[in-house]
Amino acid sequence: MIVQVAIGLRRWSRAGPVAISGLAFLLAFAPLSTGEAWIGVCGQGVSLPAVWLNLQLLDLPGLVLRWTAMLCAMMLPLLILPIEHIARTTFRRDLPRSIALFVAAYLAAWMPMAAVLMVAMMLIRQVVPPEWVFWVVAAGALTWSASPAAQRARNQAHRFLPLSVQGWAAWGDSLRFGFRTGTWCVAACWPWMLLCEAVPGSHLLALPLIALILVAERAMPPTPPRWQAPRLVSFLLALRPYRDLGRA
Repeated sequence: MIVQVAIGLRRWSRAGPVAISGLAFLLAFAPLSTGEAWIGVCGQGVSLPAVWLNLQLLDLPGLVLRWTAMLCAMMLPLLILPIEHIARTTFRRDLPRSIALFVAAYLAAWMPMAAVLMVAMMLIRQVVPPEWVFWVVAAGALTWSASPAAQRARNQAHRFLPLSVQGWAAWGDSLRFGFRTGTWCVAACWPWMLLCEAVPGSHLLALPLIALILVAERAMPPTPPRWQAPRLVSFLLALRPYRDLGRA
């Protein structure tokens, strides 16, 4: 019986983030009252006073909802292993609460980045020609991925905290674990979230593709912080033996 419960928790913890991410993709692409506010406010090279006026006209609740949906779509697949860690160390009756607290704290660590990324995109569009915005941001994301700072953040995101199994201590540990994981994910992944906003046209293909890049980066094992090939390149190179095996 214990083994069956453990297997069930493991399956749920794997399927839960993926299922929620699928719903979040639908929500992120659904028409909101903000329309394309996130993209529109970034502007097409408009002046900062005009941008400030547009910010004042925004439907902030709708924008927060869209940003939360984007976070769920992009980031929840990265939480499969941390949630499995919670499932292994938490009583079954407390598992939903512990996971909810962990995810809430994780998203809370990410929420302030909405304003930061919006301002960053506005500034980039002020100085970079529109046809070059995507390529400049993509180059920046790859450079950051190859940097020692990004690798240090990924290493920290791989670390799991010891968790209490019940009581108020378990609540606090879930919140602390979620906020810590979210903070290091922000440090590791922020350029890729910025790249989502630099994609010209629809985000329909951009979000799932960049989400796959993030999963590929997180799938790579921790390494000493140093300048190296971007983690996406390292991941693709690591797949070469399997591809050659399939051709044999």
